[in-house]
Amino acid sequence: MSKKVRKSSFAESTYLMYIAFMINGVIGALYYTPFLAMIGHEGFYVYDSAYSIYSLFLDLSTSGIPVAMSMIASEYNSLHMYRSKEKAFNIGRKIIAGFSIFSFLMLQIFAREIGYFYISDAMDPMTGERITDAIRVVSFSLLIIPFMALKRGYLQGHQLFVVSSRSQLIEQITRISVILAGAFITVKVLGASPYTGVLVALLGVTASGVITYIYLTVKTRNNDELFIKDSQDEKVENTRTIIKKIVVYCVIISIVSMSQSMYMIANKKLILVALSNLGFLSEEIKIIINIAVAYVTKIGTIVISLSLAMTGSIAPHIAGNYARQDYKGVNDKLKQVVSIVLVIAVPRALGIILLAPQVYYVFFGASEYGPRILRMAIAYNVISCTTAVFSTALQSMNHGKQVCVFTIIAIILNIAMDLPFMYLFNWLGLPPYLGANLSSIVSELVLLALQLRTLYIVVNFNYRKAFTIFRQIRVPLAAMTALVMLMKIVIPIPLTMSRFKVLLMLFVYAGLGAALYFRLCYKAGALQQAFDQEVVDSLLRKLGRGKKNEEN
Repeated sequence: MSKKVRKSSFAESTYLMYIAFMINGVIGALYYTPFLAMIGHEGFYVYDSAYSIYSLFLDLSTSGIPVAMSMIASEYNSLHMYRSKEKAFNIGRKIIAGFSIFSFLMLQIFAREIGYFYISDAMDPMTGERITDAIRVVSFSLLIIPFMALKRGYLQGHQLFVVSSRSQLIEQITRISVILAGAFITVKVLGASPYTGVLVALLGVTASGVITYIYLTVKTRNNDELFIKDSQDEKVENTRTIIKKIVVYCVIISIVSMSQSMYMIANKKLILVALSNLGFLSEEIKIIINIAVAYVTKIGTIVISLSLAMTGSIAPHIAGNYARQDYKGVNDKLKQVVSIVLVIAVPRALGIILLAPQVYYVFFGASEYGPRILRMAIAYNVISCTTAVFSTALQSMNHGKQVCVFTIIAIILNIAMDLPFMYLFNWLGLPPYLGANLSSIVSELVLLALQLRTLYIVVNFNYRKAFTIFRQIRVPLAAMTALVMLMKIVIPIPLTMSRFKVLLMLFVYAGLGAALYFRLCYKAGALQQAFDQEVVDSLLRKLGRGKKNEEN
């Protein structure tokens, strides 16, 4: 007899998905070290360039339908329109099929033109040819990943976040296993070139999509009663209305998502242009771009995994509340978002900033540029963690147009400031590549201000009151910072140690710092405000402290 799954509350679903994304983030960052050792910086530049353009076309091929499907499924379930929900899912599947095939063909046809976009005059033209081959290989994943994402969004719309979070882990583990095994066998065992290893590694994206899709399909079939319900009196929404609803959601989601992917591509090109003009050598430029665009992004996943978790969990919950005109429920969840970010993301980011050289060393080895870029990138991640969730919340309340406009404003502002900030930093005697990070931080703050004002107008969201939880975590943050600084003096972590020993020392730092911080947060009531009391009690029981706390 197959095991049934159950629905999750917002706090529980955020917790479940956060754990999954955290594990994914750590695994995703750690695999870079052996992978980079096998293919080198040149090979990684090819890999990351192909993966960046794949991400953009994945946004195009999915067209925001998975997120839209989670919102629509939740909305129809709230209104007991079960047949309309299933009809919407089938329509979404047909739309995705068309976009997937189109995106695949575009990458196959224009791979060479895209490949040469990623090189400058100072680079070997063969790099462009290698990126071309890599793009054509990774494009095959566009024929399966969008369907997997749609099915995951459908399950999230039914608040089945246990299955969704497990599927995230299955996808990541499969992808990385194929990447590392494929590169190792190709380069180390068969003695092929690193570029051949890159092509084999990129097959991991397609393999992970196939395995995860099979898992989600099995889980869906084993729990049919959660999806298909009798509703004989239901008036089924007509096809035109459903398509219009999907399109309205999807156009906005796609524009936002694709705009961000296009900025990542533009940002890579702008850094390339600026550093070339400032006299940096070709090899230096590749290393800096790899660090800024790929390496620190992987470490940053430790912070932004929280926003990924909340983005996935908040969409169906907000959509359901808003459909029932439960504006108090919407406000409560928005306040909880702010609380979770401040209580969880801020201390995690602060710890990484304080120990940036050691953290970067563990993942990617010693670097002149890495720790500097990491500190700026992590500060940006904390802000983007909040803006990403607020964007999804506004889309769930049918205010996607504002989200689209705000996102485009922020991206245009970011692009406009990139080169001036990099040249300004160089003139001030500061590392010029950090100017791009500051540009991102400023533009993200502008986006946050626009979002907060809109939420106040739409649902009277009292953001000032929501941010008062910071008062509760000031003392815990200060205590954690003091403890880490003291440990750096008493038990320093020199980078002459092996990376494994440095990692063990970081676990000691993190364990002691986290224990002090969360204990003080619990006493101040910050944990209970961020998560439901039931979730906090459940965690304490798992840690063996529930009974003790109840007795106290």
